[in-house]
Amino acid sequence: MCLPIGPGVKIEREWTHAGLNCAVTLTSYGAHRCGYVRVPPGHPLHGKEFMADPPNGVDMLEVHCGINFSEIEPCAHDDGTGWWFGFDCGHVGYDRKFDPDVDVEKMSEVGRGVFEIWSKCSFFMEGHYWREDEVAAECEHLAEQLVEVTECL
Repeated sequence: MCLPIGPGVKIEREWTHAGLNCAVTLTSYGAHRCGYVRVPPGHPLHGKEFMADPPNGVDMLEVHCGINFSEIEPCAHDDGTGWWFGFDCGHVGYDRKFDPDVDVEKMSEVGRGVFEIWSKCSFFMEGHYWREDEVAAECEHLAEQLVEVTECL
């Protein structure tokens, strides 16, 4: 899989659902997760930005707090170079940034520093903390919608 994410992000799970590649990531400092789904070349939304004006269909996808990532992958597969859509589960006011059961002593030095800063701000420590299986289910919901778009257009 060739997910266009930066350094310091751990891919926790990779799988295929509804014929599309899916991934769940966790930031290296142990905070929130993100979910991603890849569409191949030829898909009606391939290459479409999530912040389009006028809207291009991406805004119609229903996923936790909306799509907030769209980018071409940095390598090609047998079916060509795919396009990834993603969402995150670290929204202030909705999502808890850190696992309530996190072992701070096992975190990296950077992670502990981030945790110490963010834990002082209640709005980072309140709300729902998205577990891996929950983000995976949301990815599968997104994949199903992306397949439905193909069938409708």
